[in-house]
Amino acid sequence: MEFESHLDVQAMIRRLSRRLPNIQWKLGDSEYDGFYVLGRTNDGIRIKITEEPGPGWCGLPSFGSDVSGKYYLGVYFYAVKKDIPKSDRLKETEMLQQRVLRAIS
Repeated sequence: MEFESHLDVQAMIRRLSRRLPNIQWKLGDSEYDGFYVLGRTNDGIRIKITEEPGPGWCGLPSFGSDVSGKYYLGVYFYAVKKDIPKSDRLKETEMLQQRVLRAIS
């Protein structure tokens, strides 16, 4: 899911850590994704927010300044601790996306 935010990834992780403390949050950097926020639920579901414009972008973070950027929010089930039926994964994805977007708005 793509979204726009005036927050940079450092500001996002501060809000997410405060507003969704039951999810483990960390900040990362990769050549492929640039700077990103990674969260993991107690069940092992991963939540990842990456900066756009996309793969290979290696811009420097803005460290707390107000920016208008595009981001991608993904939810991944490849390392879950409990069996979540495929029919329930869409519901879980939508619920987590809504919680994250509310927390950073």
